[in-house]
Amino acid sequence: MYKTHFIVFLTAANGVRHHDSNGTRHEVHVRTGGILSAGAIGSPQLLLLSGLGPNSSLLSLNILVVGDHPFVRQFMADNPRNSINLLVPVRLTDVGVRVAGITNSGPYVESLTISRVSRPKSTGSLNLISSFDVTVGPRVQFNYYSNTEDLLQCRNIVDVFRNVLETQAVEEYKFPSIIGLRHFSYIGPSIPTDPSDEESIATFCRKTLATFWHHHGGCLVNMVVDSHL
Repeated sequence: MYKTHFIVFLTAANGVRHHDSNGTRHEVHVRTGGILSAGAIGSPQLLLLSGLGPNSSLLSLNILVVGDHPFVRQFMADNPRNSINLLVPVRLTDVGVRVAGITNSGPYVESLTISRVSRPKSTGSLNLISSFDVTVGPRVQFNYYSNTEDLLQCRNIVDVFRNVLETQAVEEYKFPSIIGLRHFSYIGPSIPTDPSDEESIATFCRKTLATFWHHHGGCLVNMVVDSHL
């Protein structure tokens, strides 16, 4: 576990002092022309703890305001993915994740995974839980699918996947029923069968949501970070 804070020169950080889990202290400086970063979550957290961020938020946490910046902690986003799980009646020798196809709508389809939403429009924000301890992670809200364009992208890929499941190539992955018909056996939500049922598709997208661990935002270039640095 690390405890870290910025070495601040005016309103620009040029290094970090921290100590590791053994209590050993370290000091690291940024090279000339470099940018100090702690990732999509850590960077806005450290800026807020250092007094750089929205004035009202900092004051409410009794943090000394070094610089009032409304866009620090804002526009937090993640590239969500949606998964379906099929129980199949055959032994699969290759179950590794791999690219299975690229769609006209942009995202790609992986085996056993409905594509992630690329360039999501839905964004949220990051809020500090502790106003002094960097080891206490912040609370992040991504507001998945709050933007209708993201839902439309998920709807398009659901249509692609439904069409794939209707092909002859996947018949061997169906189970026989007592009345002679064959069907897929899902573990969890199944693909909505009616392509015109927008509500069911939206519900499916939200129920099968998972993170792709591709967080971004909080310190956007040209909003918080100067791209000319």
